[in-house]
Formats: sequence, C-alpha cells, structure tokens
Amino acid sequence: MINHIGETVIATNGQKLTLIAWHNKNDIDAQFEDGYIKYKIKYNNFKRGTVKNPNLLSHLKNNKIGEVGYSTKGQKMTIVGWNTSKDITVQFEDGTIVEHKSYIDFKSGKIKNPNYFKSIHLGETLIAKNGQKMTIIEYKRCSDITVQFEDGTIIKHVRYGQFKSGDIKNPNYGYDKMYIGKTAMSILGIEMTIVGYRNYRDIDVQYQDGNISEHKYCYNFNKGVVSHPKIILKYGKYYAKDYFGFKLKEFSRTENAIYFYAKKGEMELIATLPELLKIKDEVIL
Repeated sequence: MINHIGETVIATNGQKLTLIAWHNKNDIDAQFEDGYIKYKIKYNNFKRGTVKNPNLLSHLKNNKIGEVGYSTKGQKMTIVGWNTSKDITVQFEDGTIVEHKSYIDFKSGKIKNPNYFKSIHLGETLIAKNGQKMTIIEYKRCSDITVQFEDGTIIKHVRYGQFKSGDIKNPNYGYDKMYIGKTAMSILGIEMTIVGYRNYRDIDVQYQDGNISEHKYCYNFNKGVVSHPKIILKYGKYYAKDYFGFKLKEFSRTENAIYFYAKKGEMELIATLPELLKIKDEVIL
C-alpha cells in the first residue's frame, strides 16, 4: 500500500493542501496551509484540488464587501453582499440594489442599474414650445414619463422624445390670463375674485373682506359656493368664531341674502356680511 500521508497539492483556491490521515480512498483528512482541516473527503477530490476551505471563503467575503467598481454607464457601484462569486449583491450610487449577480460581471462593469434612466432624467428641466418651463417628476421608461409645468399642471404618460422636443402641451396654458381677475358673487353675499389659477380644479379665491381660500374648484366658484376660510358650514347653517371680532351664527336666509346673528363685545345685531364689513372697525366702549 502506498503511503499518501504528507502528500501535498495546490487546491483550486490557490492554497497548499496536505493529506494528513488516510482511512480509505473515500475517507481522508487534509489540512490547508492556514491550519484548517477538512475531514472525510475523497482522495480523488484531494488530487483535483476541489476541496473547499470555508475560512478562505469567509476571508474572501470580508475582503470583497465594500469593493467599488464602475458600470459601463459610469455609475459607481459597491459590493454590499457576497454569497459566492456567482451570487453577489451590488448597490449603485443612486441607492438602487441589485442581487444575484456575478463578480466577473461586476469587474467588467456589465451589471445594469434598472433605475439608471430614472436617476439621470428625474428632475430634468426644459422649456416647452409654449415658453413654459417643464420638469420630469416621474420616469418609468422612455415611453412613459410624467411632466409638471411651472403653473403646476401635471401631464402623465408622455414620451421622453416629446419632452426633449418641447412638444408636450399644457391644456391649462393661457387660461390663467382668462380666469385671474374674474369675479363672482358668493352665496354669503360678498364678492369674490380669482387671484390664482393653476388649473380648473386648483384656483385661489380672494373674498371682498380680504380673506383668501386656496386650491378651490372653478365649478364651485361659478356656483358661488367656494368655502370661506373664516366662516364654516355646519349642519346646513353658517358659523364663525371670529369674523373681524364678531361671533356669527346664521339667523335667516332669503333668496338674495343670508342674515347673521352677530355679537362683538356689547354689540348684538342681525346683519348681512356687507353690513358687518361697514362697521367691523367700530370700537365698542
């Protein structure tokens, strides 16, 4: 019988491996140069050098995590997880994480960032052909982006090519000039004026008394029912805790006016809002 004790080979991991015990050809013990002993291995595997050293794998893992490389698109990427050389996890500089990639692809920069175009185009700004600034606020793919115009109008599901050529149309463009300054009579009996227009469902309204209600609908403006920031509608009646010092409670209603029971200091009266506005600055002794 040939004595194999002391026989040495170079394993596929590059370490020297020495046979230290022989029980039979399918049961031998071998020791790596770092001292780790692998028990009950086959002699054929020993000769081929295919015996694995878990200590080396752990060392390799610790050395590779944190390694930085660059993709073919020029993005920095970092190894943040290592199972095997064929199963690593990489994080791109924009925070995107991709799993189950190979170390070879990492070294050659072939790992792709699925959010690459999103990260480089999000926030991109151009001037549309109508002269308005527009900004990409969502990028799913080149055929499906979302753009916001400077007036707040948002257009979804348009192509990036349309954005680059400035051909995206703002359906609300020019309507601000049409609507700003428009007046109407509120159901409360005082005039109101549009002072801000972003789109038909997002306008700012200033009441005759100076109070402003924001982000309202044109439809409600035209109906005269834009809510007042100081006067609330509760159970079908209007109330106010502090309307220029008055406490208000709806008293009665006619076809053309709403009358309030109003109290301010020692003053108590029944009046409409226009009447209250005429005396709101009176000092009660």
